[in-house]
Amino acid sequence: LASESSGGSGLDIAGLLKLTIIFTFACEAIGACLLAIRFVPMFGVNGIWPSIFCAISAYCNAGFDLFGMLMKDGSLIPVQHNPYFLTVVMLLIICGGLGFIVWQDLLTWKRKKIFHFHTKVVLVTTACLLVGGCVLFLIIEWSNPATIGNMNFIDKVVNSMFQSVTCRTAGFASFNQTEMHDTSKLLSTLLMYIGAAPGSTGGGIKNTTALIIFMTVISVIRGDEDTTILGRRVSHGTVYRSLAVAVLSGMLLIVVAAVLFKTGAATTMVDALYESASAFGTVGLTCGVTANSGPAALIAMIVEMYLGRVGPVAFALSLVMRKRTPASRMRLDPEAKIWVA
Repeated sequence: LASESSGGSGLDIAGLLKLTIIFTFACEAIGACLLAIRFVPMFGVNGIWPSIFCAISAYCNAGFDLFGMLMKDGSLIPVQHNPYFLTVVMLLIICGGLGFIVWQDLLTWKRKKIFHFHTKVVLVTTACLLVGGCVLFLIIEWSNPATIGNMNFIDKVVNSMFQSVTCRTAGFASFNQTEMHDTSKLLSTLLMYIGAAPGSTGGGIKNTTALIIFMTVISVIRGDEDTTILGRRVSHGTVYRSLAVAVLSGMLLIVVAAVLFKTGAATTMVDALYESASAFGTVGLTCGVTANSGPAALIAMIVEMYLGRVGPVAFALSLVMRKRTPASRMRLDPEAKIWVA
């Protein structure tokens, strides 16, 4: 999508690499300092290391934390009533999830006065997913005392937004994931399946892929031959690849969920899908399924995590998709007519 929308201008690879290194260290350093403002007063000098660790973990969408000292297996639940802390972590997650191509575009806007089409798509899609997820979590979990039901209004909004953000493959939890309503678990599953932006620290099928598929459906409903996004046409090849990635990834997610359910690791299919999506997107959120998993279920999730993070779906496509020779392009295959509705 980025290559199509840049108007033929190539990416500055050297500049992008330099930006990646400098921007990463800058974000993590600033994040660590902001978190230390709260942790050092609480734990003294011992609060410095957790601040650094959490900042790096959040920016890299890793989800690892050192807060077991406050609550066993609590993740960020001990600070769920601390909007400042959760907001800093959210900003770090978003910074890491936008992708370095987008950040290069944003940071050079003053000089170029123009955004690549890819940047516009990522920013719009990210905003819609985060805000939409927050509103839906807020509505669904509003009266659930096991999650946000007993919080004040500000804490409810912040924790709902945090859940929407962390499902983009960050893996932190500000409330008990097991106690969420099934509807919230399915919503979390969808967000984890979509994941972050291309070229970012996050996983999933990527939000641009999800947008292409969504807009393709809209185009079909409208009776259009081409998929258009923000007034720009998306090539058929990009649409086909997006559909292939989404379908293959979805099949992988369902197969692993079936393994989790069949082996007894998950008591419900909703929990199995949630845990499988978390593994595929390398998120790290859990409904307690992983802790109860046997060898077969664990192996299935390990394989799924590797496939989800390395992007073997795209890798598999690269192996089977080859350019046709001029002779093969000259061959005209008979057109097949198949009713689909």
